[in-house]
Amino acid sequence: MSIFLPQENPSNTYVIDEIGKMELFSQSFIQIVRDTLNRADTTVLATIPVPKGRPIPFVEEVRSRKDVVVFNVSKANRDAILDDIIKAVKDSIQVYNHG
Repeated sequence: MSIFLPQENPSNTYVIDEIGKMELFSQSFIQIVRDTLNRADTTVLATIPVPKGRPIPFVEEVRSRKDVVVFNVSKANRDAILDDIIKAVKDSIQVYNHG
């Protein structure tokens, strides 16, 4: 797994393909994700698992943040919801680029 630290990405936009159970065995991964999410000028597009059974504490921490928008993507809506996700990411990037 490659992890780009915030100072290595001048656009301040990150994609994380899954903040899930296996990834959370790495404390350094958790800290890097937390630090990245806490940066005021950063946009993160990430996947998190749908809650089932026992909650995963860090996933729930991410899900419950006031600055997080959660899209529930399913096989039935994945094509229709794509434009909404793209708009949300573009809007977030625009806010940070134009204050």
